[in-house]
Amino acid sequence: MQCSRWTSGWLAAGMMAMMLVCSGYDLQEATAQGTISVDCNAGQTLSDALLAAVPGDTLLISGTCAERVTIMTDRLTLDGQNSAIIDGGGAEPGNTSEGVVTIQGTQGVVLTGLTVQNGPDGVIGRQGAAFTVRDTIIQDNADDGLQVDENSTARVGDCTVQRSGDDGFNILRTSNITFFGTVVSQNNSDNGFTINTNSNGFVFTSLAQTPDGVTLQASGNADDGFTVANGSNVSLSGTQLILENNGDGGLVVDNVAHFAIASDSVLTVTNNGGTGIFVRDASHGNLFASLQTTIANNGGTGIFVEGTANVDFFSPATLQDNGFRNIGIFQNALLNATTLTLSTTDPARIGIDMDNSTLSLSDSSVTGHGPDVFATFGSRVQLLMTAISTFVCDSLVLVSSDSGITCPEGLATTSSQRPSPRNTPRIESHTEHSEP
Repeated sequence: MQCSRWTSGWLAAGMMAMMLVCSGYDLQEATAQGTISVDCNAGQTLSDALLAAVPGDTLLISGTCAERVTIMTDRLTLDGQNSAIIDGGGAEPGNTSEGVVTIQGTQGVVLTGLTVQNGPDGVIGRQGAAFTVRDTIIQDNADDGLQVDENSTARVGDCTVQRSGDDGFNILRTSNITFFGTVVSQNNSDNGFTINTNSNGFVFTSLAQTPDGVTLQASGNADDGFTVANGSNVSLSGTQLILENNGDGGLVVDNVAHFAIASDSVLTVTNNGGTGIFVRDASHGNLFASLQTTIANNGGTGIFVEGTANVDFFSPATLQDNGFRNIGIFQNALLNATTLTLSTTDPARIGIDMDNSTLSLSDSSVTGHGPDVFATFGSRVQLLMTAISTFVCDSLVLVSSDSGITCPEGLATTSSQRPSPRNTPRIESHTEHSEP
């Protein structure tokens, strides 16, 4: 007997209703009230609830859901009520992209009040997905904590991502992320935040609109705190950006990338194992965090600019006790800065070290180094209303200064203040950030 299309539809609907009743779900609640309660400790599963859900529904989750799920319905909210756990059962690091929660091309999905843990990846949005994650902990995943991939868009606020086997946040392949509230990425095995391959990261706010602003913190990560690479762009306003105690760099802007932090912001880059801020390979940095900027006690150079990169640094900033120099400018790079204070507790440390590059510095102080400025081989230097004690240069350096500095004499009261050849390489080394 052949069923009509009408009869087949009713049979399919009846079978689905029977499945839902047998699974313990109230069909009337799911369809009429838009809320589905999921108690994983009572034997219900999030996977079954997702089959029952229709666009606009909220899944109220309780207990520990030992499963991995894929969301393929628009406008769903998964609410863990600040206690539910979705546990992926553990995984080994690898190249596979699988989340404890995967948002597959769907729009308007919200994850809130959850702990997402023990998966290959924690949360993945891909194939044009658009979703929000808030008030959520993502932890102990073998690869990335939160991955936004393949032209997807995420809003993330008041979340912590920690102890990932790779990056805490990985935004890649023309994807976008916007931050709000307080977002922490800590103790991950690679970078805290990675914005890669023509992707974008944003904070759109101001201290006038949001008095507490937005806080982004990357700390204790094995590699860099915050990386922007391969044609990507990050623009932050009303933001407190804290990059501290990471194994390598604090902030890395690499390979035709752009990073900007607005004047109503605070930038703190301290105690990282490598370079504080590294801008290179035709990238651009706009550091306008006029409320406060501190770059101190990093194992490498405080700010290193190289490879036709350029940095505009218009911020009252303190650079102190970074590596063997506070600032390095190399390979036809440019630093245009004002209101900087460079100091050191080690008189052997170089203040500004540059080669074949351009420095424009005004209303600043660079004192107590050995020397304060060391410029060689075709560098161009402009100094206005800037206090410098020792300036060492060769005959190929062009200087414009209101303090009478000329090259090759420079500004050194005795020949002993001129640096001897150093065993330490002048070019900074750093991990390459290649496309995936």
